This record gives sequence, structure tokens and C-alpha cells, in this order.
Amino acid sequence: MLPSMPSRFASATYAACILGGTTLADDRGLIEIRGRIFLDDGMINGTVLIVEVNEADCVPFDLSPDGHFAVSVPIDSKATIRFEKDGYMTKDVVIDTRNALLTKEAVRKNKLVRFDVELHPEPQQDRMYAGPVGAITFVRGTGLMRVKYDRNVTPVPATLAQPAVPEQVSPPR
Repeated sequence: MLPSMPSRFASATYAACILGGTTLADDRGLIEIRGRIFLDDGMINGTVLIVEVNEADCVPFDLSPDGHFAVSVPIDSKATIRFEKDGYMTKDVVIDTRNALLTKEAVRKNKLVRFDVELHPEPQQDRMYAGPVGAITFVRGTGLMRVKYDRNVTPVPATLAQPAVPEQVSPPR
């Protein structure tokens, strides 16, 4: 599972995905997730989108220059989509695709899921979200989509806090 942490660790998470990642290709069927990421300053450069499937496969994705993204998630899987950028609070959205395509109506409504994400500045990087900010599941029986939100913020634990940089002392003259 992707650890929750301030966004300044984005490059480490990205590197871990590259080293241990695989592709999301699967023959069981896919649900397409599309959306757009928004930032206060509008500068998408340096924003990272990472998808982890079933707590094993971890794949970094590129965002389009205008912030659009598209990710395909296998049916009957649980995916965490992480949005990171230095100076902003990282956001995770969890998607559980079990039951997504149970009925004809569910197939019609769920084959494409859309949502947008807004990252909020956190220049001091002393706060983080307590957990995933959103969870998308599909109801057993009908397969219809259910969305939950949790925007609770918590202080960054001392174990994740950036170590203090020692002050440079000039030699006496």
C-alpha cells in the first residue's frame, strides 16, 4: 500500500514505483478513470500521478500539459490513485472495482468513471490528509457507484517530518 506522507516525498514514491512497478494490462476487463487535476498556481509541471493496484502493481503516469489524466483499472481489483506535487498536500483516491459490472445498467454507467482533483498548497508541509480523500466503490447486487469523501487533515508525524537543516556558521575573521 502507498504510505501516506507529505508531497515532498513524491520523487521517492515515484522511484519505488518505477523500480517495482508493472503494467496494468489485464484480460479481465477494465474500467477507465478520467479526470483533471487543478492547482492554485495552474502549474502542472512536477505533478505526479501514481496508481497502485491490489497493493502490488505500482505504475507512475504522466499528466497531459493541461492536467488531464486517464487510467484503466482492472475489474475485481482495488486501486489507489495518488496525486502529488511538492508544496501541496498529497491526495489519494481509492477505487474498488468489485461489483462494478454486475448488471447491464452498471456496465453502461461504470465503464467510464470521471472525477477531478484539486491539490491544495501546503508550503510548510506540516499537515497532511489523514487518509484517502475519496473512496469509490460499487454496490453489490446493482453494481451502481458509491462515493465517499474524507478531507480530514492531520499534522505530519514527527517520523515523516523533514529533518532540520543545520545553520551554516561562518568561520571567525
